[in-house]
Amino acid sequence: MTYILRGGSLCNMVLLVPDDMPDDGASTLAGNVEEMRAIFTDWDPRISKLLALCESVSKWRLCIVQPLDSWYDPSGTFVLLGDAVHATLPYLASGAGISFEDAAVLGDV
Repeated sequence: MTYILRGGSLCNMVLLVPDDMPDDGASTLAGNVEEMRAIFTDWDPRISKLLALCESVSKWRLCIVQPLDSWYDPSGTFVLLGDAVHATLPYLASGAGISFEDAAVLGDV
């Protein structure tokens, strides 16, 4: 998944690969740009062109999240939506889409 940010001055690309992060460590770590480029060498040449422009990379572990007992605060002042409460793999901004669906349902009820 690739998308433009900050009025076109920044491009974010999400690539999924098996994780080699320590089991007991952080869920986000600095990555190695050259290692990332090497992993995708034989993929579509457009990916290599984009990765040639990359200045930094982060490793972000996909985690299994236990269900919450409640998605809202008892005070009624806030509610969690989207992938904050029902996490998905990061395909096509599905977490953001789920947030809109959640908001539509809340608005309807």
